[in-house]
Amino acid sequence: MKTRLTVVCGAVLCGIIVCCSAGNAAALEVVDGFSVMSLAFSPDGKVVAAGGGDNVANGGEVLFWDAQTGVLLRKLTGHTDFVTSITFSPDGKTLASGSKDETVILWDTQTGEPKRTLTGHWGRVSAVAFSPDGKILVSGSSDWTVRLWDVDSGALVQTLVEFPHGASAVTFSPDGTMLATTSPEQPESDTKGEPTKAQAERVFVLVEEALAAKRAGRLDEAEAKLRQALELDPHNVRAHWVLALRIGGAPPNNRGTLSPHEAEALQVVEMRNSSPRPQELASWGAEKWSGGAHLLGKCKYGSSLTLLLPVASAGRVRVDLYATQAPGYGQFQVSMDGQKIGEIFDGFAPAVRPSGRISLGTVSLDAGVHRLRFDVVGKNPASWDFWLGIDCIDLVPLPE
Repeated sequence: MKTRLTVVCGAVLCGIIVCCSAGNAAALEVVDGFSVMSLAFSPDGKVVAAGGGDNVANGGEVLFWDAQTGVLLRKLTGHTDFVTSITFSPDGKTLASGSKDETVILWDTQTGEPKRTLTGHWGRVSAVAFSPDGKILVSGSSDWTVRLWDVDSGALVQTLVEFPHGASAVTFSPDGTMLATTSPEQPESDTKGEPTKAQAERVFVLVEEALAAKRAGRLDEAEAKLRQALELDPHNVRAHWVLALRIGGAPPNNRGTLSPHEAEALQVVEMRNSSPRPQELASWGAEKWSGGAHLLGKCKYGSSLTLLLPVASAGRVRVDLYATQAPGYGQFQVSMDGQKIGEIFDGFAPAVRPSGRISLGTVSLDAGVHRLRFDVVGKNPASWDFWLGIDCIDLVPLPE
């Protein structure tokens, strides 16, 4: 009698999942534009689940396939950003999904409906796991916490604050008495050592106090506490995010430009370690951006891309950039025809939003085509990647 072995392999950014049985590979039903970030079998082995997202709309989804036939069974939609981790409960009746949108959703696997949403994390939820009895769910996040939840009520049972650089994996021991976690190592460029346990606990308290002060409208007090927290741990994600949320006044908006050059419509002539493409922004309120879309650049440290910018008539202009900010965006320097213009722009924000007007200064331009280059030069300690989003460029004529 032969033993049947089934292996599932997920390919990120292509949406192809292959079931390999007895050495014969067969593709499951492909969903165009779906990126796979996590995989799981149901306990009975009949269902293959994949967590990820739609590359066009950027919404998070969980897909179910029949493991034997490869037929797509259902889609679970509810997350506003990519699903980064999934797991089935031991009885197979519930699936937990963690997402970049900072939430965990518990789904009824029979109906595909959400049972409840667990909120409280301040960063992407990188890992989820059920206890062996299915009563407790643990979630690990880039906000450097691991949280334990009561599955039936959705109540937060305990928060562990031992992970200054985020918790990327979690698992229970078979008897449920121990919990194992892992955290990314501190970047080599960091000069400050990791905070002690006492410092980490103090930072956690300071951020909680800052949140309370912010809700009460005491913004100066909130900022002071966050500065104290960052002195103890300069790379603390939660402190950076809450500090970024302090920005007051009306939310930024990229509408109302005089004669915008839409970045997604400009010709890209040079790329270095970057993959730019137009992206619709309906999921975040397209009315906030010029044209309802932007040019998304999937970049790394040191990446660059160059756009051709047409200028109808010669003259002196103010160069205004309108960009997108997000949790995984980096810092970039802009150059016009080889000359740096403006200051380094920090694309990080705790949520996806338009940047508003960014003045890059004034330049004199001849009529014709000019080269606008974007160099990724770093990232905010709270950001988890080096991507960039360019909405449009506005050339405002100035008197000679």
